[in-house]
Amino acid sequence: MKYKQLLDVDSYLEKSILIIAIIITSIVPFIVYPKTVINNGQFFPEIFVYYKAITVDFIAIVSFFILSYRIVSCITTKAKIRLNVSLLLFTLWVGLSACFAYDIQMALYGSKYDRRGLFAYIGYFVFFTLISNFFNEKHLKYLVYVILGSSLLMSLLCLSEFYNFKIIEVLLSETLIKGYCFDTQVHSTIGNSNRVGSYFSLMLPLVTTMYLRGKNTRSVFLLLAILLNYAGIIVSLSRIAWIGAFISICICAVFIEKNRAFYAKLSILFAIMFITTLTLNLTGQSLVSNQISNILTQANVALSTEYLSLGSYRVFLYQKFILLTFSDVKNMFFGVGPDCLSYYGMASAADLERVPVLAGIIYSNAHSDFIQYMATMGIPALVLYSCFIVTIFLSWSKKYRIASPEKWGIFAAWTGYLIQSAFNVTSVGVIPTFFIFSAILYTSSTNR
Repeated sequence: MKYKQLLDVDSYLEKSILIIAIIITSIVPFIVYPKTVINNGQFFPEIFVYYKAITVDFIAIVSFFILSYRIVSCITTKAKIRLNVSLLLFTLWVGLSACFAYDIQMALYGSKYDRRGLFAYIGYFVFFTLISNFFNEKHLKYLVYVILGSSLLMSLLCLSEFYNFKIIEVLLSETLIKGYCFDTQVHSTIGNSNRVGSYFSLMLPLVTTMYLRGKNTRSVFLLLAILLNYAGIIVSLSRIAWIGAFISICICAVFIEKNRAFYAKLSILFAIMFITTLTLNLTGQSLVSNQISNILTQANVALSTEYLSLGSYRVFLYQKFILLTFSDVKNMFFGVGPDCLSYYGMASAADLERVPVLAGIIYSNAHSDFIQYMATMGIPALVLYSCFIVTIFLSWSKKYRIASPEKWGIFAAWTGYLIQSAFNVTSVGVIPTFFIFSAILYTSSTNR
């Protein structure tokens, strides 16, 4: 009787873990806070960040209690729990960095723009450890299809904004401060075009690789998901998201058996993407073709004396924050503190002599996860995060030959996000999904 009760508890906990994964990946990205926050006469766009962060923190607390129970159960039954040492050390180093931060409160809770403080990283560690050890892979297909279902809604929202039907503005018209302007035309519930692009850099490779790896050539749902997610990433106009998704899909396609079905699917994909791109460009005032041509322009800029403006002045930011890291020993080891870059993100007088166009602009994000971790938490944090990425890849490489289409899709999404995150800004609504996907890949070698 007691054994049966334990089985019932385990069954409920498995379902709870699935629900947690669904909330993080499929609901959190849609949470919008319906007002701005006024501080000293200035207003800040907490619309897309605040309640997402609160929800993630709350779910992390619930996950911590579930994880604690499962760990105790494993100890009593002498079962093994595997921790990702690199991620554990990375999280501990974030805590150590917070102790030396310029602004300890910001280091704990995160800035108003990103909410990537110590508490957020602890939550990511809890999610990863819970999913990597106790997620039942029988639920993976269900989880993936729920994620894709939510991505369809996100795509439709982006398309409506691309054609100037501003659903978010209409819904929040009574609570937004008069005169408030959103950063970009397409922002959806994520924040701006780059953050929207980071979301679709997960979703498009996920569904495309699932389709290429699967047996069904005419899956209506997958083809619809490919169509809308491709349209979503295109209208985001995020060039680095385009590149990340494209490279990810190409990498995964290399490992797919080349037969008649594969080439038939590839032809269908090319047809969908060509027609969609052409339609969006013709009906969207040539915004897509202008952005594509801008990629070529940026390539020429990279070879000129104005290289600092490359990628909307990303090269300038990278140079600035790398120099900040190496400016003293404390910054090299501990950085300026988790999510504290806004204190150092304004161009100095010397900077303005080179790039006067950045006068008055404050950057709170390095527009690169790797440089962000190095500048805010020191070189050891960058090394530990890189080691974490390597452990995920090595775990995946042991079982990729027998992986399901869903797990291949997860790997493609993980790769696409990783590529674009090296050159792009991410969102509190997207980062937790990356750690959930990392945990699922890690289960390739750890799940019992």
